[in-house]
Amino acid sequence: MVGWSIGISALVLQDIILQLSGGRVKMAQILAPSAQWQMRIAKNCTDANSLTTKTWSSLVMKQSKKGAVKSSGRFKVCALQSENSTINRLEQLLNLDVTPYTDKIIAEYIWIGGSGIDVRSKSRTISKPVEHPSELPKWNYDGSSTGQAPGEDSEVILYPQAIFKDPFRGGNNILVICDAYTPAGEPIPTNKRHRAAQIFSDQKVVAEVPWYGIEQEYTLLQTNVKWPLGWPVGGYPGPQGPYYCGAGADKSFGRDISDAHYKACLYAGINISGTNGEVMPGQWEFQVGPSVGIEAGDHIWCARYLLERITEQAGVVLSLDPKPIEGDWNGAGCHTNYSTKSMREEGGFEVIKKAILNLSLRHREHISAYGEGNERRLTGKHETASINTFSWGVANRGCSIRVGRDTEKEGKGYLEDRRPASNMDPYVVTALLAETTLLWEPTLEAEALAAQKLSLKAMASGAGKSAAFVLLVLNVFLYFIVIAIAAWAVNHGIEKSLETASVLSIPARIFPIYFPFGNMATGYVVIMSLFAGVVGFTTSVTGINNMIQSDAPNLHAAAASSLVTWLLTLLAMGPFTPTTILNHQLHYSKKPRINVKCTADSNSEAIGGTKNWEKWVPRNLFAAEKVFRMISGATSSPIAQYISSPTTFLHSVDPRIKLAWVLALVILPARSDIAVRLGIVIYLALLSVWVQPAEVWMDQLGRVSLLCGFLFILLGLSTDSAPSLLFSRNPPSSMTGLPSLPASFEGYRYVLLKFGPLQLTRKGLSAASTAACLTFTIFQSASLCLTTTTPEQLAFAFQWFILPLAHIGVPVAEVILTLLLSLRFINLVFDEVRNVALGIVSRRIKWEQLTTMETIDVFFTYIRRIFKNIYNHAEQISQAMIVRGFRGDCNSHKIFLSAGPSMVMANIISFSCLVGLIGATTLSKYHV
Repeated sequence: MVGWSIGISALVLQDIILQLSGGRVKMAQILAPSAQWQMRIAKNCTDANSLTTKTWSSLVMKQSKKGAVKSSGRFKVCALQSENSTINRLEQLLNLDVTPYTDKIIAEYIWIGGSGIDVRSKSRTISKPVEHPSELPKWNYDGSSTGQAPGEDSEVILYPQAIFKDPFRGGNNILVICDAYTPAGEPIPTNKRHRAAQIFSDQKVVAEVPWYGIEQEYTLLQTNVKWPLGWPVGGYPGPQGPYYCGAGADKSFGRDISDAHYKACLYAGINISGTNGEVMPGQWEFQVGPSVGIEAGDHIWCARYLLERITEQAGVVLSLDPKPIEGDWNGAGCHTNYSTKSMREEGGFEVIKKAILNLSLRHREHISAYGEGNERRLTGKHETASINTFSWGVANRGCSIRVGRDTEKEGKGYLEDRRPASNMDPYVVTALLAETTLLWEPTLEAEALAAQKLSLKAMASGAGKSAAFVLLVLNVFLYFIVIAIAAWAVNHGIEKSLETASVLSIPARIFPIYFPFGNMATGYVVIMSLFAGVVGFTTSVTGINNMIQSDAPNLHAAAASSLVTWLLTLLAMGPFTPTTILNHQLHYSKKPRINVKCTADSNSEAIGGTKNWEKWVPRNLFAAEKVFRMISGATSSPIAQYISSPTTFLHSVDPRIKLAWVLALVILPARSDIAVRLGIVIYLALLSVWVQPAEVWMDQLGRVSLLCGFLFILLGLSTDSAPSLLFSRNPPSSMTGLPSLPASFEGYRYVLLKFGPLQLTRKGLSAASTAACLTFTIFQSASLCLTTTTPEQLAFAFQWFILPLAHIGVPVAEVILTLLLSLRFINLVFDEVRNVALGIVSRRIKWEQLTTMETIDVFFTYIRRIFKNIYNHAEQISQAMIVRGFRGDCNSHKIFLSAGPSMVMANIISFSCLVGLIGATTLSKYHV
């Protein structure tokens, strides 16, 4: 009834207007939306041909000129003009199709203005329809009026590059996307398409067929007040939430513009794929793609031009500002979905992660090219990442790069770069993505650092995931048992302590000295088992958590952590077993202890006490400053580091011969007499002086000699110095009447030297010389080999020797890779020990003001920092290997090693000397 009442009222009002108009207007209709539906106005009625209408439902116009159309959110005003009116004739001319009357067409040349975001256009007549941009002539415009050329030389040439159908003129008329050049043929600075075309024509890029799907967001503003469409002037609508993809007059503002633009793009041939309302009211989005290469930029710029023209006709303003409204409102972006042929094929997820790694390394370059004012949008809020931080995630809209859930599940797909602003240049963004991911190659160090930050992990196989999960769950169960046993033992000890001592004495009885387990060794086992169990339990739970979150656990890391923690537990157990721990007889003193508490009432020492007792605690007991200064003052070159210059005789010897020398020098001292041992020591010492630089051999040779000398004296004097506890049960020869054993005729003596209770015997001399010589040869031969041979050459030599073992199942490739990484890791350990100590010294700690416990705490902090830095370096190396394609299979990951250059004469001499040394050692056993 209400609808019909409104309709009848409208008809009455129609008659009144018709009488007042004097016949100039045939009919005027003011209809509410519901009345229009009730009265069934036909779209193809006879009066529809002369209908001139601007019915943008969300447009609010305060004031209009005489004869103009008025519209509001509640009513539509449709003026039906007479056949001979000026407005009607203009409308007819605008919609006139000239195709039946002429072969000529209108081409609208479109280019990008001086700001880099504004679109300019002008029209010209073409003699006939065209199908390709090459059929169109070049044109020019005044560059000084667009800020692209100086006034004295303002001519800029337009080169047609892409054509689209013209939805405004219809027929064969076209829109032409152009780029701009100087008369000399050089691209002007604002011509970004030229550089993009060069990148997309590269053969690497062409072979990868890059696809782009661009999500262009935009905001519609009211003409007079520059306030978003549908917003109360000077006020704010309701909070964000119901507007995204919403429907209804109070949720959707500007849908008619969005729909008109959608249809215009389809008519023009633009590869538009969808549209939707955005989170902020008055904000919309359309998607273009997938488009290949340079087409993505052409289609976006043409779609922007159509949107500008449609909003021009609708009487609203189009804004591509990244943050049109400050405050708690979403900005406007231009998210760019990107994929290559390799990403879309099997195993493409690894290619995507490699691309993300490259994007992280060039984050600043991309941000600088992703649009003006983007820092106002990329704040870390409203579904954005911080502009200063690169991040990526699966199905995470708050990061820089988003990967779809289906992409991770299927192992192939695409990535979404969420950083570009709505005012970005699509030519710049698409070309930069292709350049960074396909043409740019980072350094290994940069890859390792970025991989550590991003935590890019290799996808394990299905079997590997299952094995890792089972391994970690089993570890949790076993470690829980270890913790329970150790905790029970400690708790049992505490209970026994409570029976015989006060509460204050429990910590002292259990942990520092008095273990309530019968002896100190068993208490040590329990405490170490508890510690190892807690560490292993935490490691395993963390591994399971990481696997659940990332769905890509590192099986080798999980296994290594499990083995290390179990090794700690076994070492802590030592010769003991859980049975010996639990069944050990506990002994407690039944004698009660009397604890006396006392305090001092005065600081005077005359009465035998002081309140400031802490001043009596000794300070700087360990001379910590001297220790750290000695460490920080040590050479940064680690022991046995490869020295490339000066080049010596040993540098030109084949590494296989060097390795054979090292093996021989380790074995021979134990199977030769003392003369040969001494000769080997002298030979190695002289060779070190000849080969190594003075600062190297003086420092190392002195320390090794001191160690070996101390070892020789200790073993020589202590081997036979203890009195024998065994006595002969036979009676002496004087009682039996038998002749005694004859004395040696050559002056043989078993005891060589005697120093009071200490004595040097032939047995002690043999043991001491063997141990000292073996220690010297191990250290010095290894040092000579490592200082004259690169890690790669050593790995090659070792691989050459053990390669036959691969036939019996020995993992030769894995052993060689481990050896190579270990040799390269030595330098990092020395550097970290020295650098951390140098950092402590540079802080100028006042050691004399620290107590003993505080000094010890500094030492523990020093050790923790060393291990933390070493673990960080190890993680960087592992991530760099993963980025380079290593997936845990050493056999499939080929490492090409070589012996390096060597001299034939040097090899012959070295090998001959080795054979001579072996022969001399063998003959020395038969020397009488």
